[in-house]
Amino acid sequence: MHIKELIKMIKDNGEPIAVQFTDKIDDGENYQNEKMKAYLTSISYVGAGCYRLDFSMNEFLEFNKTVAKSDFYDDNHNPCLTWFDKCYPENGKVSTYIDEDYDIDIFTIINEKSKVLLNYYSAITYECFKFFDTEYDAKAFCEKFKETVFVINAYKVFDKHEIKLL
Repeated sequence: MHIKELIKMIKDNGEPIAVQFTDKIDDGENYQNEKMKAYLTSISYVGAGCYRLDFSMNEFLEFNKTVAKSDFYDDNHNPCLTWFDKCYPENGKVSTYIDEDYDIDIFTIINEKSKVLLNYYSAITYECFKFFDTEYDAKAFCEKFKETVFVINAYKVFDKHEIKLL
């Protein structure tokens, strides 16, 4: 994903976007580790083709502690401490800097609320087959519905009440 697509997604979504960091996060000078989760709260242009991505980590604090790597050294020079032991910010706010030409692969977009919609899709998949003459028609409908769910989720997160209206 390109930075401009991500900026548009945040603007259209109107709220922070849940992300999970990939193994690529370890390639830079970041404290976050692979599999940690955070909310991407804002993106700012800082100049010279560079953007700052601001994350809020506190909402996933307990989960993140379970996947933190021991890459900080104790007084005996043993790598047995995590970011949380040494320098985790109290407010849970961290930033990462990205070049505007960089294809963003340090995280994937997740959203805890969107799982509700995907579960809804899974529940009706079987029901799809009842309304078509052939298995192919039903499968085609379900695949089209699945594509629509992913497109919708890219721009808007539904709550349980909105899903019931579908």
